[in-house]
Amino acid sequence: MITEKLIDLYRLRRYPILQDICKLEERPVVYTVGARDGLPSTRLQFLHRHKAIIGVGFEPDPEEAARLAQSGVLDHVSPTALGNESKTATLYLTKMRGASSLYRPDLVALKKLSKIGGEFEVEREV
Repeated sequence: MITEKLIDLYRLRRYPILQDICKLEERPVVYTVGARDGLPSTRLQFLHRHKAIIGVGFEPDPEEAARLAQSGVLDHVSPTALGNESKTATLYLTKMRGASSLYRPDLVALKKLSKIGGEFEVEREV
């Protein structure tokens, strides 16, 4: 019991935002767009693990969206991309999946600018 109180005190001192969150009637919702790998920071991951926030992700890569949904790192995963209009679009899945986009990469420019330009090559289109 004392150990739990010390751990809680440590958490509140280390993450003062928890004091404010604990006072809320409802948990805040954190949205992550391009949700590959879940919430983007260790602080948000910590808050989610301790049920202080609700994590919602938008991930257009269908395989990654399914993995995220099964892993529990987010409360809800929508297998969609976000944009300024509602339409069907092509997702260009690159070798380095985090660089995937609705825009086809300009490999000539990327290879000039970066040693990892080849990682932007499109492996498949969805």
